Amino acid sequence: MQTYLYLVGALTIFGGLALLARRVVFVSRALPKTGKLTGWEKRMSGENEYRLPVVEYVGRDGRLREKTLPSSLAVPDPQIGDKVAILLEPHDDDSPLPEGFVGIWLAPLVLMALGGAALYVASGF
Repeated sequence: MQTYLYLVGALTIFGGLALLARRVVFVSRALPKTGKLTGWEKRMSGENEYRLPVVEYVGRDGRLREKTLPSSLAVPDPQIGDKVAILLEPHDDDSPLPEGFVGIWLAPLVLMALGGAALYVASGF
């Protein structure tokens, strides 16, 4: 069990670091845009329902796009029609991320924390 926890912990930390590196590169090249919240997409996780924001924005080519963001917004209690800050990959207008801590930095930090916790438990405290 101890070897398993060391392996899981190390791989999870490595995955978190790899995602963090990708996010740092993304943020350094990303194009900031302002979109408009147009609705919510409901999803299920087990028995729990959650909702992801659907945002409308104009891409670099001038075309209007509508996409579901992969994480929540930094704005507390956003309403339909509110302006939303997003970031776009310079060569991909179809993969926006919400600007802010939750949308960009939370996932890699949680992965690294979980990996650290697994290593801590494997070490026997």
